[in-house]
Amino acid sequence: MKNIIDLTQQMLDRNYGLEIKQEFPEQYFIDRNCLFLGTRKLPDEYKDGIIPPEDEVNIYFPEDPTSNPLNMAIIEPTGTKKTRLLKNIVYGLKLLQSNVVVVQYKSRQWEYINEAGDGEFYHQYIHPRGVKRSDYIPSYIVDFEPVQDVIDEYKVYSPSIHTFKKDLDWKYLKASEVATSTLAGLVKRGVIELDKLKNQLNFEFKKKRLASSTKVSALRHLENLQNKNIFGYADIPFEVEWNEGNIIIISFFGQEDNIELNVFKLVEALTKIGINERTRNQVTRKVVVFDDPQNYIRANNFYSSLAVNNIQNMSREYGMNCIAAFQDPTEVKSTILNGFTTKIIGQIDSYDTIKGLPFEAKEILKNKDLYADRDNFIFEKLLIHNGKVERFFQYDCIVKHQR
Repeated sequence: MKNIIDLTQQMLDRNYGLEIKQEFPEQYFIDRNCLFLGTRKLPDEYKDGIIPPEDEVNIYFPEDPTSNPLNMAIIEPTGTKKTRLLKNIVYGLKLLQSNVVVVQYKSRQWEYINEAGDGEFYHQYIHPRGVKRSDYIPSYIVDFEPVQDVIDEYKVYSPSIHTFKKDLDWKYLKASEVATSTLAGLVKRGVIELDKLKNQLNFEFKKKRLASSTKVSALRHLENLQNKNIFGYADIPFEVEWNEGNIIIISFFGQEDNIELNVFKLVEALTKIGINERTRNQVTRKVVVFDDPQNYIRANNFYSSLAVNNIQNMSREYGMNCIAAFQDPTEVKSTILNGFTTKIIGQIDSYDTIKGLPFEAKEILKNKDLYADRDNFIFEKLLIHNGKVERFFQYDCIVKHQR
């Protein structure tokens, strides 16, 4: 028996990044290729601990990662177990061998997911356990004071400079109007190191192909980027981390400066992986998870909104999927919100900006007809998927939520 458990553990470490104790009951959900969300009835109604199949609320996946992608918005106010649901979904995605990147803007609520959860309400085929994770921060926040006490817990990354081929890329790095096109043009020509960019600027000036004001402005900007360590590190080795069974977690510690650009470059990097996979006919399911992104995906945030929009539009071809958990739908660009074809909606006051809701869902939200027991922390939610509306109560957090 021990040999079987050891072999199963090796398989989980390699393919799922999950811990195991004595058995692996979640095979039940793997065989059905589905994400488990919760039950149709209150937890107290399953006193025997057995949830019949007809009471399960799941999202079913096709086996082909380029078919029917999952673009899902979770819309709930704070304090209604939104992030716990998001963690359960990420856990389920790992079961289905998806490659996951989590972007968290403020909190450190994902730091304990390598440990098992301690809840009580689970499906009989779910055992609390941790998932392997690898934590990253962008290079420009390494000197930010709140990071100093925990810097050793993170790997530092920089977006690849060779991808900065557009004027807009340099504009988002606050380059001057005269410097943007010059720097983008040099990168297009293959100059992809800061020192070499400086040398090339001086060379172009000596050859009288560059105005003095443009050279000075561009050099000043590169010096500033060098001082901030914007390009001082390598990019995230996504495929290496995934092959080791890790969920990649990127934290920004509430620093809005450059977050839009980093999110856009993240999506660009994952898209390139998808393109390469497609040429080999080996496309994998890649899921970008945004926890509370309303701080940087708003109507005036062009680049990050474009990044999410790109995932929504190209997911079928390159295996890209997107999940975002919002607190307030009114803060989000409507075209982005409406691009999420699957929605989970909880105890919200305003739903008018959410277009295309089925009549049944509108009536439930209008009449505030979702169960809420705040004393016991139990909240009913709506799943809107493939034209169907289902009510459910989520399972307790499978991974550890907090200490």
